[in-house]
Amino acid sequence: MRLWFSSPESQCVAYAPHTGHDFPINLQQQLLDLNISLTPIQHSDLFSTRGLNTFKSMNKRLFEFLTPLIEPKLAKMPISYLNSRIFHIIGYPTDVSHYVTDILRLRDKQLPPPIFVWEPTPECASKEYVQSWIEAMQLVDIISPNHEEIAAVLGLISEDYKKNDHLMTSEMLGYMADKLLEHQIGLHGKGCVIIRASRKGCLVATKERKEIIPAYWEPLEGGNDNPSVIDVTGAGNSFCGGLMVGLLKSNLDVFKAALYGAISASFTIEQIGVPRFKINEQGIETWNLGDNPQTRLQILKLRIENT
Repeated sequence: MRLWFSSPESQCVAYAPHTGHDFPINLQQQLLDLNISLTPIQHSDLFSTRGLNTFKSMNKRLFEFLTPLIEPKLAKMPISYLNSRIFHIIGYPTDVSHYVTDILRLRDKQLPPPIFVWEPTPECASKEYVQSWIEAMQLVDIISPNHEEIAAVLGLISEDYKKNDHLMTSEMLGYMADKLLEHQIGLHGKGCVIIRASRKGCLVATKERKEIIPAYWEPLEGGNDNPSVIDVTGAGNSFCGGLMVGLLKSNLDVFKAALYGAISASFTIEQIGVPRFKINEQGIETWNLGDNPQTRLQILKLRIENT
């Protein structure tokens, strides 16, 4: 999200990190340097939440928590955070019910309902959770699993990851999206499914329309990996952050918003770690090697128009 807002407008991005007694000082400074609305909530009796990603290949990742997860406490957040226009929820279906209920209870009742984007965690991507997904989808406006997560919930995935390449075809993505759209998404059934599909990009699907939004860093000819893609960790999270910005800037047009998601993800996968932020000698904010998110957005728009 921060990619799209220069200071001081960047203060519209709200973040309340829950940290343990061992949270690294250098990471605290990185968060402060972003000049976002930051409200750290420290737990002096707990270790910071840490996770381990293990890549079996670029298409197969295992994740595990190394320390207990610190659950966010919404009641401890500033009311301005709870009055936000849009929320990104990463978690189990039960987390969706918990957070949506609490946010609506705690926020200003005079405000219009917020937009909820749900990114299911890999741990709840299995057939036994399908009914829980269906119930949680009714509470959110957008659900955004990746292609393997939705396939696992629908019972379509193979244990042999090499046999799952067909999951990224346009036909299969459309089929899987339709299976979710058969059920109610959002309070009025007008929600959207966005399936993130790695180098394919993503499929944005409503009951009326489907569209593939390509990844900014597309595969080279012959399907070879793009050398600009260094580490895909966090790409899905970044996509959702960009998507949220795009929703606000496009008057809730999910198809236009997905372009912002693709650009945010493109900056995350260019290096190990988060996008590198700095201010140059002219006082202009730059990311990574200096590319501007707006410039990339225009490039992606032109590429789609010329396809």
